Amino acid sequence: MKYILPVTLLASSLLVNVEAARWKPKPGLTWDYLLGGNKNDIKNSDRDVAIFDLEYAEAMVPILHKRGQKAVCYFSGGTTEYNSSRPDIKDYKKAGIEIKGTNDGWGNYLLDVKNKKKLQPLIRKRFQRA
Repeated sequence: MKYILPVTLLASSLLVNVEAARWKPKPGLTWDYLLGGNKNDIKNSDRDVAIFDLEYAEAMVPILHKRGQKAVCYFSGGTTEYNSSRPDIKDYKKAGIEIKGTNDGWGNYLLDVKNKKKLQPLIRKRFQRA
């Protein structure tokens, strides 16, 4: 009982520090939205924030951060591109969650989002990469 207050204070201070460390964009920032862009487009961005495909995250995020820029990685949790070179594409194929006949012409297939048991681990892996 006598430890409840110190433990509560410690836990509260940790939560406050995590909240304070989270980035909150300010009005007026400049953005580059570079989905489908190549590495040179991303590397040459002089905006405050660059948004780009997850597949470039490993190579590009350190470069942008070194220059004081923020990086926002995009990925879709409800579609996947089967003609993609993404390293996790084999996991999506193996899971069998593609909805047949939903190719949008760009190689994007809708995924069965109701099948949480198979989809959630795949999405978690993409979040970890981002």
